[in-house]
Amino acid sequence: MFACLPLAILLASATPPAAAAEPAAVAPPPLEVRPWSTDLVDPAGMSRFHLITRAAFGDGRSANSGASAWSYEARAHVRLTEGVALSAVLPLGLVAGRGAEGAAFFLGNIGAGVTVGGNLTEADKQPRFRLAGGFDVYAPTSSDDPINQDILSTVASVRSYETQLYISKALSFRLRGMGELQLDMLTLSLEVGFIPVVSLAKDADGFALLFGGIGRVSAAVTPFFEPYLEVGGATQMAGAGEVKPPLLITPGLRFHIAEVFDPALFVSINFVQASAVVVGIDLAFVIRPSREKKRANVDLFEDRESREEGWRR
Repeated sequence: MFACLPLAILLASATPPAAAAEPAAVAPPPLEVRPWSTDLVDPAGMSRFHLITRAAFGDGRSANSGASAWSYEARAHVRLTEGVALSAVLPLGLVAGRGAEGAAFFLGNIGAGVTVGGNLTEADKQPRFRLAGGFDVYAPTSSDDPINQDILSTVASVRSYETQLYISKALSFRLRGMGELQLDMLTLSLEVGFIPVVSLAKDADGFALLFGGIGRVSAAVTPFFEPYLEVGGATQMAGAGEVKPPLLITPGLRFHIAEVFDPALFVSINFVQASAVVVGIDLAFVIRPSREKKRANVDLFEDRESREEGWRR
């Protein structure tokens, strides 16, 4: 037994230092609850699904009248890879309580598009800067009935930043770009876009160009609670017709529940016209990278670092 002791000591001394002890376990990074907006391009291209309801209760004179205008939007964003996603929207409009006209329910312009985004700085360092871009097409699926023109215009004003959802019998395109700066829990975003609109109505002059913009500030106060403020709208730059949706200021609250359900409550206010107050709710579901996937990424990184350290030695 005593003869084996020197041999054991010799073998122990020959063991490489890197293998002397297992590296300390590193906890997986927490799931990122990054502030985002339905209206802005998402730089991460997350898979998200929304059912959004917006409503304005007014008749042009009072914000609380018997008349109301509603916009319902079913939205889907499907992630193809990190920072790239396909999107689609199905808009439905409703106007009720307008005298003898009764209630009118109609389809808006169905849209589809692609978004691309990414980080310009390292993802785990602050401040973090992101850029994103998107291209959308809106099919001319809304009604061209002259009786419905006023109804469409009413609902279009509810969707100030994306009024092309309810422009009658028109083929629209939207090219937009967004920049985002994140400082700890505070996120600042600015997006601008150009919207060419081609009218397919028989008596229309044919073309209009809109410019849209939206700014947003949000604070991830806790992993579950995110207040935000948005200011956005659109205006016509060129072409026939007169498209002038209002500039809306939108304070809201978004909640992050069980890492999947992200509902939001908001109010959009037009200080020029009191009857343009819009209340809304966004029932949103988001698919985030799982903890297991992030743990695997951490393990892969640590394993690569260990191998490189061994090679250097």
